Amino acid sequence: MLARLLGRAVVTGALCVVLRQCARVLRRLCASRLGRVSASFDTPVDRSAVFTVKHGMAAALHGEAAEGALKLWLADMDLPGCDAIRAALERRARHPTYGYTYQPPQMWDAVSRWLREQYHWAVPPDSLVFVPSVVTGFATALAAYTRPGDRVLLMTPLYEPLQAAVTGLGRVLIRFPLREGGVGGAAGEGPAGEEQRELQLDLCGRLEPLLPTVKLLLLCSPHNPAGRVW
Repeated sequence: MLARLLGRAVVTGALCVVLRQCARVLRRLCASRLGRVSASFDTPVDRSAVFTVKHGMAAALHGEAAEGALKLWLADMDLPGCDAIRAALERRARHPTYGYTYQPPQMWDAVSRWLREQYHWAVPPDSLVFVPSVVTGFATALAAYTRPGDRVLLMTPLYEPLQAAVTGLGRVLIRFPLREGGVGGAAGEGPAGEEQRELQLDLCGRLEPLLPTVKLLLLCSPHNPAGRVW
């Protein structure tokens, strides 16, 4: 049972990491083919004129008090994009048409090569499927591997839209709280010398008895919001 569930978790995780792997491939291409990327992370970027959800909708979604607070509620960096990526977008934007497009074969080749080199995981390019977001990929896996009424186990705290996808598709959401464990990080310390405690998965203790009762287990790695790599 454990092997079967973890096998399905790997398939689900594969769908969830494709977009992340694409981003890593782009960064690698920027460094290897286009030289060092010049970007300043010291100068704040004014995003007020580009209708960003992170800044423009904070008060509407979280109340007026959010207007003057640090905008850390959304995983959206306030850093300038890679020069090479911006240049590629500008080149494409100069073409006079903006119709429907598909993913170029070079993209799938790059992702397949990255999985093989970094994880020793041989995934043929024609086995990769494009999804517009991580949540969409997870919902697709839910529809493929479970039926309405099936129990789906997620480890909390967890990115809320992934939890909503379970209930939205008529599955039963089982939350498995992660426990605060040992000291994590390279030096075990955070800002001002404070210890950073890792969230840990009690696989052979509290979790194993639950596995026979659920149809699918989602392994989010790196875990959001804990950042833990399983």
